[in-house]
Amino acid sequence: MKKQIAYALFTISLAFTATAGAFRLEPMVADFSIDGDGASKIFRVENEAKEKIAVKIEAFVRAIDENGKETLTPTKNFKIYPDQISLAASDSRAVRVIYQGPKDLEQEAAYRIVASQLPVSFKEDPKKTGIKFLFQFVASVYVTSDKYYPKVQVESVTNIDKDNIRIKVVNKGQKHALLKDVKIELKDSAGTVLKLGPENIKDWDGENLLSGTRRTFKVKSPGTYDIKKEVPKIDLKEQE
Repeated sequence: MKKQIAYALFTISLAFTATAGAFRLEPMVADFSIDGDGASKIFRVENEAKEKIAVKIEAFVRAIDENGKETLTPTKNFKIYPDQISLAASDSRAVRVIYQGPKDLEQEAAYRIVASQLPVSFKEDPKKTGIKFLFQFVASVYVTSDKYYPKVQVESVTNIDKDNIRIKVVNKGQKHALLKDVKIELKDSAGTVLKLGPENIKDWDGENLLSGTRRTFKVKSPGTYDIKKEVPKIDLKEQE
C-alpha cells in the first residue's frame, strides 16, 4: 500500500441529496501499547458538512502482501465506543478505542481504524434524491513497543532483462519501516559494485514494510550486472 499515512476513500450512493457530506478522522496514525494507559486512545470525528451525517467506526487487521496489495480483516481486538455516531453540521465527537487483543506479542501488530459515512438521510423530504458522496477515512494503527526496531535487508536480487532487476526486501525486525531515500549497494563475488540510489528506486519512497513481511520491486538497473552470492547492502535514511 502506497504510503503509511492514512487516506480517504470515496464511494457514491444514488440514494439521497446532492449535497456532499464530509468529515475528518484524527489522529491519522496512532501507536498503542498492549496494556496500561497506552492501550487506550481517543479518536475524534468531526463533521465538516452542512448537514447531519452518520458514521460507523470499525477495526481491521492489516496485511500487505509481497506485491503491495493490502488486505483488511475485521477484528475484535479493539473495543470502540461508540462505534456508530451521528453528527450535526460542524459538530465533533470523541471516540474511545481500546486495545484488548493478545498480550504476548513478539513483534508489532498492524491494524486499521476505519470510519465510514453511512447512507442515512436525516432530511424529512423523501422526494429529494440525487448523488451523495460517502466518505471513508482509514487510519494506521500499530500495537507496538519502544523495544521494537525495524531491520530491513535485501533478501534476493534477480535479473529480469538487460535493463531491469527484481529486488526482494524483507523486514526481519519487530517494527514496521518506511522506505525513505533508499540506497542499495550490490557487490558480486568478483568485487564489482553497483550502487542504486533514489534515481533508480524512487518508486519505493514512502512504501511501508510491516514487521515480518517481504516486498518485491522491479528496479531499472543502470547497467548489466552479474548477480552472485554476495549479500547486498541496504541503507535507509530513516527506519521508523
